Amino acid sequence: TQLREYINTASEEKDNSITSSDKVKESLKFKTVDYIDYSSGLGMIFAARPIQSSSSSYWHLEYIRRLVDESIDEVMFESVVLGCVNQERCQYAIYVYALGLEHRYVSETGKLEEGKKLWLKVSSVNPKMGLLTFSLASKSGGIHAQPTSAPAA
Repeated sequence: TQLREYINTASEEKDNSITSSDKVKESLKFKTVDYIDYSSGLGMIFAARPIQSSSSSYWHLEYIRRLVDESIDEVMFESVVLGCVNQERCQYAIYVYALGLEHRYVSETGKLEEGKKLWLKVSSVNPKMGLLTFSLASKSGGIHAQPTSAPAA
């Protein structure tokens, strides 16, 4: 008789667990999981990249503008000529060490050799328009005129 009671109790518990399991299944039937299309998010990522790039460029130029506004001396930076971009205009790609900036520079003195180091002063900067122009520095002095060593190639 004790065995029979144990079997009946176990059987009732099993029936109750099935009932509670069925209740869980019933409640889950009405909940739907939204399908996530990850490929549609790629469009948003690609759309955000130009915005991030222009924002980064703006703040880089704004930093330079503030340096110019706060300085009594001309603001100049050591740079290196990376190569010629447009021979007709004497336009060169330069790298400005202190800013970590690759930029275009129109030479006032004509042809420049790759690897030539120049001291350039900020002629004008307009962050809203995305414009930055350099010209040859008149002297090796002023703010940020400390020479920097070029990173090893």
